[in-house]
Amino acid sequence: MDSPTVNSPRGQTNNNQKFPEYLYVDTAFGSPGNRNRVKNIKQLEIPNDGRDCYVSMFRFGDEYKQLCDKTGSVRGASNLPCYCDFLWFDIDDETDLHNALMNARQLVISIEKKASDISDHLSIWFSGNKGFHIGVPACLFGFEPSQDLPKICKEIAMTFATSTEIDKAIYEHNRLWRVPNTINSKSGLYKIPLTHEQLATWSIDKIKKEAATPEGNPVLAAQFTEAPHLGLQSIYNTVKNTFIQKKNSAQPQKYGDNSQALDKPCLKEILKGVKKGIRNEAAIRR
Repeated sequence: MDSPTVNSPRGQTNNNQKFPEYLYVDTAFGSPGNRNRVKNIKQLEIPNDGRDCYVSMFRFGDEYKQLCDKTGSVRGASNLPCYCDFLWFDIDDETDLHNALMNARQLVISIEKKASDISDHLSIWFSGNKGFHIGVPACLFGFEPSQDLPKICKEIAMTFATSTEIDKAIYEHNRLWRVPNTINSKSGLYKIPLTHEQLATWSIDKIKKEAATPEGNPVLAAQFTEAPHLGLQSIYNTVKNTFIQKKNSAQPQKYGDNSQALDKPCLKEILKGVKKGIRNEAAIRR
């Protein structure tokens, strides 16, 4: 059995990957639009030629590769189980990077309140442009592959970010994630790792100066198989069990039952009667 592993701020990978059968990720090099190129994560070569580089945040089994090969797209992957190596938080500010830094520090404080010894285990990155990425190793929660894992991650993230605004849109099956130590072509800066101390003490100007060059070769974020017990498993189990209960209690909609459809505002307007000239507009309004 491996000894507990803590995060390396340089983003080195751990060969003892958890759930190694979940091998596949979507990739996009040059632009997020160049996606739908599913690769085996162990065979993935990240170009180091100044292009923007992305991989999907979650990784999948063989079905993901088969879906993309058959349809030419990863659409439909929301029905597939997946796994992630971290619970990620994305903190951005379009206009004030200093404000993003303050929010990232506040989020770390919120995480530490739930697990006081977690600081050395966090994976902290300047994104290279608008903000910061903060990751909590999945093994601290005991994550397991699941179709619901992205939604579970979102619910757990919200329990930590009670006083910090985070990007909730990242908790999707096919969300692309910038590869560490690669450039952001918009800013000309790199996504670089930060230690807990650097996040707490460095100014934005200092961080941006350091981000002018990468902190190593392009790598996938560090992975862990084991870590000390920090009491986070109960959070995961509670959220996971809630999703299971909802699924078990959900009643299948009967054929011909339009009660949910009739709740849509646009259909109610049509049934009430819509003035001449705006019927089409009312029909498509959401």
